Amino acid sequence: MQNLDVSWNAHLALNVTQICHCLKIEKGGISLYLTDHDRPLLFLEHDYVPDDNLHIAPAKFYRNLLDDKFEILTAIGDNGLSYDLIEADHLQDAQFYLYQVNWGKPDEYNLLKIGVVGNIYIEEAQLKIALHGIAKPLEKRHNRLLQEKCDAQFGGNRCNIDTGLAIYRKLGQISLLKTTHSFEIELPAGVDSGYFDGGSIEWQSGENTNIGAEKLRIMRQFKLSDSIHSIILQRAAKYPIALEDELKLTVGCDKSFETCRDRFANGAEFRGFDQMPGKAFKFTYPQRISPENLV
Repeated sequence: MQNLDVSWNAHLALNVTQICHCLKIEKGGISLYLTDHDRPLLFLEHDYVPDDNLHIAPAKFYRNLLDDKFEILTAIGDNGLSYDLIEADHLQDAQFYLYQVNWGKPDEYNLLKIGVVGNIYIEEAQLKIALHGIAKPLEKRHNRLLQEKCDAQFGGNRCNIDTGLAIYRKLGQISLLKTTHSFEIELPAGVDSGYFDGGSIEWQSGENTNIGAEKLRIMRQFKLSDSIHSIILQRAAKYPIALEDELKLTVGCDKSFETCRDRFANGAEFRGFDQMPGKAFKFTYPQRISPENLV
């Protein structure tokens, strides 16, 4: 529970209260002072401008920095929230302070929330602003994330693999239908089982060529014989699959170091941290070196 000032508690105990909201938004040396009161209000040595259209959703105080993200709604106009200000990006990630104030006696107030401005939506000259808790910036990723998996886009500049090479693509023809998302396909000899796991298919003939560049992901690829393989897709095709439909299969990557090294011979370009300890129990906490550990 929030510890409220004695004078503020006394005001709340009255049968009739005089409470309004004061909202301060600041970023890069620019500060906005708005209130949902019906006239200007001098509060904490700043003049707060009345905004008849300002609507503030009910907000709660949280001591544990919980981000309960709430919204304010107002009209775009001369009250400070203008198109110029929005286009100049003076609202996104700005700091905000939301107060409850006794407009009859402004030295009685309660700091309700501190946080950062999130997404901004504009619809028919109405402005909706999402306000987040003070811990919201901690959720942003800065620089690289320490993780075992590679963080490069497969086939991108940081990956340095050309997925257009013939070794990474194979053309095949459907030889047996099983379900809406599984079938057998005839591929050139030499393709190993699992080579196209996590890869994608593009239709070269049949009704599904109408979907254009849309690709379906391959869940599993089993080798049944030298040239026949079983394919299971992650989801059903958009249109019915027919015998002798032609497909182009493109290899995929599960972002592990072993796949990068063994399948693509690309370990030097791996963009993860493959030396991180695994999930084995003995690596989950520091251990004291003792004669027993050395055995």
